[in-house]
Amino acid sequence: MNRWAWLLMSLDAAGTTGLTPAQLQKVLFLMGQETHQWLGVQDYYRFTPYNYGPFSKSVYLDAETLAQRGFVNIYVVPGNSFSMYESTPIGAGYSKALEREADARAVRYLKVVVSWAQSLTFSQLVSSIYKKYPAFRVNSVFQD
Repeated sequence: MNRWAWLLMSLDAAGTTGLTPAQLQKVLFLMGQETHQWLGVQDYYRFTPYNYGPFSKSVYLDAETLAQRGFVNIYVVPGNSFSMYESTPIGAGYSKALEREADARAVRYLKVVVSWAQSLTFSQLVSSIYKKYPAFRVNSVFQD
């Protein structure tokens, strides 16, 4: 299994709502922190402390590659300055096949963490990450 498989499964779990950049970053960060032993990935995302907590540029690069291949939609919501990420129907179909190959414990956690991230405001999400992983607050510009 590749790291981008978890990105695609995250977006599929998000449904038609999709994920914001912060939600996508934090979901994949938590997957690496909480379920690393079940991911089956040698080269998982490496996160560093950044403006709003854990950040990996590779997440965006992989999402762009998946978009070029027709698995992911990346679009800007009118009135917002950030992009949204969602699985395409082709990506959703492929994600279902990936889920069958993945460790069921990691897939269950993924679905829970995606739903959790979607239920929070940006401030709540970042604050929650900082509370559990204070080392990732080091370079933060976020004031809660």
